[in-house]
Amino acid sequence: MIDHYKLQVAQSELAIAACLGDGELWERAMKKMSIAIGLPWYRRNTGTH
Repeated sequence: MIDHYKLQVAQSELAIAACLGDGELWERAMKKMSIAIGLPWYRRNTGTH
């Protein structure tokens, strides 16, 4: 499930990081975006295949 509030906050932080050219802030914002959208999307192989 996507947390839209957290996603919006992370996107704003990402835009600020891009304007400032701050790589560390950009990485933190990307990590927050991943959390907000519920990554990882893959499923583990359960051994049934």
